[in-house]
Amino acid sequence: MPETPPDKVYIPEVIDPDGSLPADLLLLRRFSDLMDRAVAIPGTSQRVGFDAAAGLIPGLGDVVTGAMSGWIIVTAIRHRVPLSKIFRMFFHLLVDLLVGAIPVLGDVFDVFHKQNVMNMRILLDHRNRQLPPRRKRDVIGAAIVVVIVVSIMAIGAITAAIFGIYWLAQQRYS
Repeated sequence: MPETPPDKVYIPEVIDPDGSLPADLLLLRRFSDLMDRAVAIPGTSQRVGFDAAAGLIPGLGDVVTGAMSGWIIVTAIRHRVPLSKIFRMFFHLLVDLLVGAIPVLGDVFDVFHKQNVMNMRILLDHRNRQLPPRRKRDVIGAAIVVVIVVSIMAIGAITAAIFGIYWLAQQRYS
């Protein structure tokens, strides 16, 4: 640690101060908070966001929030986050989609699984600050791939949930 004058206290950065973030990351950080921690649950320390609320709409809610969450992954690609971290972000999104597609359990899970905040943390921690962000037109192809992958994951999660519920119903009534 570098030597600091005695009249100054060295405090390591926990999160990037707003002044040092590009405008697109400031907006995206607000978006992740809106999705995962917008409103406090009275009497608890838990916070919920649009992701948990939209998850109450069977099938469609998780697809819409999954697609919206893809924005964080596209921005991570733009800011040159390593591919291994991009895959981790996709994994967080996949878990959110798979478990979120299960009625009731998925809604409870969305309260505790803050995948947008986790993915935003990965983006902020691993973005390449030495190189400028890729131009928006350079990530259009990646954005299309992200949308396709998220759509396939969402359709797969909903299909799996439907077959799972059907299988459970068959087990109960056979």
